[in-house]
Amino acid sequence: MMTIPRELWAVIGAILCNVAAQIALKQSGNSSYPWLSIPKPPGWLAELFNPWIWLGLASYGISFWLTIIVYRAFPLSIVTPLMAASSIVLTVLAAMLLFAEPLGHSRLAGIALIIAGIFLITR
Repeated sequence: MMTIPRELWAVIGAILCNVAAQIALKQSGNSSYPWLSIPKPPGWLAELFNPWIWLGLASYGISFWLTIIVYRAFPLSIVTPLMAASSIVLTVLAAMLLFAEPLGHSRLAGIALIIAGIFLITR
Protein backbone atom coordinates (compact mmCIF):
# COMPACT_ATOMS: atom_id res chain seq x y z
CA MET A 1 0.00 0.00 0.00
CA MET A 2 1.30 3.44 -0.96
CA THR A 3 1.56 6.03 1.78
CA ILE A 4 1.12 9.70 1.04
CA PRO A 5 3.87 11.91 2.48
CA ARG A 6 2.96 14.39 5.21
CA GLU A 7 3.91 17.32 2.96
CA LEU A 8 1.47 16.22 0.26
CA TRP A 9 -1.29 15.99 2.87
CA ALA A 10 -0.34 19.56 3.82
CA VAL A 11 -0.83 20.69 0.19
CA ILE A 12 -4.25 19.04 0.02
CA GLY A 13 -5.24 20.37 3.44
CA ALA A 14 -4.12 23.93 2.66
CA ILE A 15 -6.14 23.95 -0.57
CA LEU A 16 -9.25 22.51 1.07
CA CYS A 17 -9.02 24.88 4.05
CA ASN A 18 -8.66 27.83 1.69
CA VAL A 19 -11.79 26.77 -0.21
CA ALA A 20 -13.67 26.12 3.04
CA ALA A 21 -12.79 29.63 4.24
CA GLN A 22 -14.15 31.19 1.07
CA ILE A 23 -17.36 29.17 1.31
CA ALA A 24 -17.79 30.12 4.97
CA LEU A 25 -17.28 33.81 4.27
CA LYS A 26 -19.77 33.68 1.41
CA GLN A 27 -22.27 31.93 3.69
CA SER A 28 -21.71 34.55 6.38
CA GLY A 29 -23.65 37.02 4.27
CA ASN A 30 -26.60 34.64 4.02
CA SER A 31 -26.89 33.75 7.69
CA SER A 32 -29.31 34.89 10.34
CA TYR A 33 -28.99 34.76 14.10
CA PRO A 34 -31.77 32.51 15.42
CA TRP A 35 -29.89 31.64 18.63
CA LEU A 36 -29.84 35.28 19.77
CA SER A 37 -32.86 36.41 21.75
CA ILE A 38 -32.07 40.00 20.84
CA PRO A 39 -32.37 41.76 17.49
CA LYS A 40 -29.43 41.42 15.14
CA PRO A 41 -26.71 43.87 16.25
CA PRO A 42 -25.96 46.75 13.86
CA GLY A 43 -23.08 46.83 11.39
CA TRP A 44 -19.73 45.26 12.15
CA LEU A 45 -20.87 44.24 15.63
CA ALA A 46 -23.16 41.67 14.01
CA GLU A 47 -20.13 39.97 12.50
CA LEU A 48 -18.78 39.15 15.96
CA PHE A 49 -21.77 36.82 16.46
CA ASN A 50 -21.58 35.25 13.00
CA PRO A 51 -20.17 31.71 13.29
CA TRP A 52 -19.49 31.55 9.55
CA ILE A 53 -16.99 34.38 9.84
CA TRP A 54 -15.23 32.61 12.71
CA LEU A 55 -15.18 29.37 10.70
CA GLY A 56 -13.71 31.25 7.73
CA LEU A 57 -11.08 32.86 9.92
CA ALA A 58 -10.13 29.51 11.47
CA SER A 59 -9.98 27.87 8.04
CA TYR A 60 -7.68 30.59 6.72
CA GLY A 61 -5.50 30.20 9.82
CA ILE A 62 -5.15 26.45 9.31
CA SER A 63 -4.48 26.99 5.60
CA PHE A 64 -1.75 29.49 6.49
CA TRP A 65 -0.10 27.04 8.90
CA LEU A 66 -0.24 24.20 6.36
CA THR A 67 1.14 26.48 3.64
CA ILE A 68 4.22 27.11 5.79
CA ILE A 69 4.80 23.33 5.91
CA VAL A 70 4.29 23.11 2.14
CA TYR A 71 6.77 25.93 1.39
CA ARG A 72 9.44 24.18 3.42
CA ALA A 73 9.04 21.00 1.37
CA PHE A 74 8.41 22.07 -2.24
CA PRO A 75 9.72 24.67 -4.70
CA LEU A 76 7.78 27.92 -4.38
CA SER A 77 7.57 28.33 -8.17
CA ILE A 78 5.66 25.05 -8.49
CA VAL A 79 3.55 24.76 -5.38
CA THR A 80 2.18 28.33 -5.26
CA PRO A 81 0.59 28.23 -8.73
CA LEU A 82 -0.63 24.69 -8.07
CA MET A 83 -2.33 25.66 -4.82
CA ALA A 84 -3.78 28.91 -6.18
CA ALA A 85 -5.15 27.30 -9.33
CA SER A 86 -6.57 24.33 -7.46
CA SER A 87 -8.28 26.66 -4.99
CA ILE A 88 -9.86 28.62 -7.84
CA VAL A 89 -11.19 25.51 -9.57
CA LEU A 90 -12.56 23.99 -6.36
CA THR A 91 -14.12 27.29 -5.27
CA VAL A 92 -15.93 27.66 -8.60
CA LEU A 93 -17.24 24.10 -8.35
CA ALA A 94 -18.26 24.56 -4.70
CA ALA A 95 -20.09 27.80 -5.55
CA MET A 96 -21.99 25.95 -8.24
CA LEU A 97 -22.96 23.10 -5.92
CA LEU A 98 -23.61 25.00 -2.69
CA PHE A 99 -24.88 28.38 -3.87
CA ALA A 100 -26.39 27.45 -7.25
CA GLU A 101 -24.06 29.86 -9.04
CA PRO A 102 -24.12 29.34 -12.81
CA LEU A 103 -21.33 27.43 -14.52
CA GLY A 104 -21.46 28.57 -18.12
CA HIS A 105 -19.29 27.70 -21.09
CA SER A 106 -16.78 30.47 -20.40
CA ARG A 107 -16.23 29.28 -16.81
CA LEU A 108 -15.82 25.70 -17.99
CA ALA A 109 -13.27 26.88 -20.55
CA GLY A 110 -11.50 28.84 -17.81
CA ILE A 111 -11.37 25.77 -15.58
CA ALA A 112 -9.95 23.72 -18.46
CA LEU A 113 -7.25 26.34 -19.06
CA ILE A 114 -6.38 26.45 -15.36
CA ILE A 115 -6.04 22.66 -15.26
CA ALA A 116 -3.86 22.78 -18.38
CA GLY A 117 -1.74 25.45 -16.68
CA ILE A 118 -1.35 23.29 -13.58
CA PHE A 119 -0.22 20.41 -15.78
CA LEU A 120 2.36 22.57 -17.57
CA ILE A 121 3.73 24.18 -14.40
CA THR A 122 4.16 20.90 -12.53
CA ARG A 123 5.98 19.14 -15.36
